[in-house]
Amino acid sequence: MEIVLRPISLSRICADLYSDDMRRGRALLWYNMATTLGSTLGPLISGFAVFDNWRLSYWIGLGYGGICFLGVLFLIPETNSRTILDKRAKKIPKTEETDLPRGPHEDDTFIWQNLLTKVLVRPVRMLYREPLVLGSCLYLAFQYSILYIYLQSYSIIFQGITSLKVLFTIVDTDISKLDIYGFNTGEKGLAFIPIAVGTLSAFPVNILIEHVYLNACSQDLPWTKHHGARRLPAACISGPLIVTSLFWSAWTSRPSIHWSSSVLSGVLYGLGYTLNFNALLNYLVDGYASYASSANAASSLTRQIMGAALPFAAVPMYDALGVGWASSK
Repeated sequence: MEIVLRPISLSRICADLYSDDMRRGRALLWYNMATTLGSTLGPLISGFAVFDNWRLSYWIGLGYGGICFLGVLFLIPETNSRTILDKRAKKIPKTEETDLPRGPHEDDTFIWQNLLTKVLVRPVRMLYREPLVLGSCLYLAFQYSILYIYLQSYSIIFQGITSLKVLFTIVDTDISKLDIYGFNTGEKGLAFIPIAVGTLSAFPVNILIEHVYLNACSQDLPWTKHHGARRLPAACISGPLIVTSLFWSAWTSRPSIHWSSSVLSGVLYGLGYTLNFNALLNYLVDGYASYASSANAASSLTRQIMGAALPFAAVPMYDALGVGWASSK
């Protein structure tokens, strides 16, 4: 018998822990909220840390990451049901009458080929064989890249591009003229707080969406019969929220309008982005329960590639188009 290997992801852990769709969805929502909060609170912490020493922000990140790693290593228990049964089976001594394995994987042998075919190849294979995975992954990757362009725009709008120009020396551009509000590094970090507020608002909004869905189910409405009825309404709501926030920020970021208007647009963006990610990641888990890790590995692959590549276009795009058109494109 061969050992079945699967990519490890938080979605797989949630699928192991929660058989109920609602509870699993809320658990993944907390995870998605935490990842977005990290992207917004990081500039706030480092924005003030660099006043003392630019290395301090890295030491803070290293310390926090080390604490989290130790917590994962020693405090989080095993969640895979087969692994748990194997551990229990090893504690039971075999009788002389039988040599049959007591656990699902007790007599399995490790084969390196499985590591390649099941863990590394399957996510890529699902991208071109499963239209649902491909469509969801491309949309999530697009939203992910927009997130980092949006976060990068804060340095352009509120602080000016002087510091970013050093990073992008390969681009022959001068967009210091886009320094609209002249914030310092710490003040720019404070501008990210509304995004965090919007992110936290996703939890009560998600509860409301679940309540509407359950009421519709009790009335046996036709739209509740669709496979994605439980998850996709949140994604449908999030799209207009993200677009509205981008246009809001784009056309209110000018010296004649107070900075608070542009900053407050982050509330809608944080809410829309979190609802969108949570809805589609849960949609993948619901559709590929036993292969949830592979489906989400495919999602992670595509969004990390696009999230790393597209933000390189932010500086020349803002230089060529200006804040208004670049932020709303």
